[in-house]
Amino acid sequence: MLGRIALCAVVVSTVCAGEASANILTNGGLDSAIPPTLPDNLVYVSPNLHPGALIGWTITSGTVDIVPNSYFQAASGNFSVDMVGTPGIGAISRTVPTTPGETYVLLFDLSFNPLSWLDGDESQDTKRLQISATGADGLTLLKSQIYSGTAGTRTTTDMQYQHQGFNFTADGTSTTLKLEALVPLNLLPGQTGNNIFAGPVIDNLDLEISGGATQFPEPSSLSILTASGLLLVRRRRAG
Repeated sequence: MLGRIALCAVVVSTVCAGEASANILTNGGLDSAIPPTLPDNLVYVSPNLHPGALIGWTITSGTVDIVPNSYFQAASGNFSVDMVGTPGIGAISRTVPTTPGETYVLLFDLSFNPLSWLDGDESQDTKRLQISATGADGLTLLKSQIYSGTAGTRTTTDMQYQHQGFNFTADGTSTTLKLEALVPLNLLPGQTGNNIFAGPVIDNLDLEISGGATQFPEPSSLSILTASGLLLVRRRRAG
C-alpha cells in the first residue's frame, strides 16, 4: 500500500511540476465562444464560417465544432472543442510569446467523440490529434507529436478525459502552436477525412514554462491517481 501511495505522489508531482507559472494562453479553457451557443447547439467554425468564434485561436483549415456542455461533457467549464467539425477534419493555431532556449509545456485534456452518425459508425475509428510547435521563423519545426485513441466506453455524460502534455524548447521570441485532427484509422468504406463528424476532443489548454518537467504519465498510469491527487491537479490548474 505504501508503494502505491509513493508512486501516486510521483505521478501527481510529474503532472503538476510544469504548472507553477501562469497560463500563457488566453482562452485556454476554450470557454470564450462567439456567437454564444444555445442549449444543445454546436458552433460550427471554419475559416469562412464564424472564423473568430474561438477567441485567441485561428482556424487554419477544415472545420471544428465548439461543443457546449449540454451536448457532451466538457473537461471543465462550459465548452470543449471537437477537432473534427461538421463535417471534416480541422486545425487551429496561435502564436505565443516565448523566451529563446526556454522549455515550455502545453497541458491539456483529451477525449474522443463517442457519437455515431447517419453516414456511418465512427465509434470504432482510431481518432488522431497532432500537435506541433514551429519556431520564430515560421518554418522550423521544434516538436511534433500524435495522440490517438478510440471512443471505447465513453459516453456523452462520461467522456473520460485524459490529462496529456506536450513540451518544446523555444528558439526565439515567438512560437506557433498548431493542433490538428488527422484522418482517423479504420474508416469504413466511403468515409474520408472530409465527411466524418466525430474526432479528438480537447479542453483545458494550459501553456507554461515547464520548470524542467518533460515527462508525462501514459494514460493508463492516470488510473492510479487518488481522488486527492486529482483534486491537487485541478487546484493547481485553477490557480
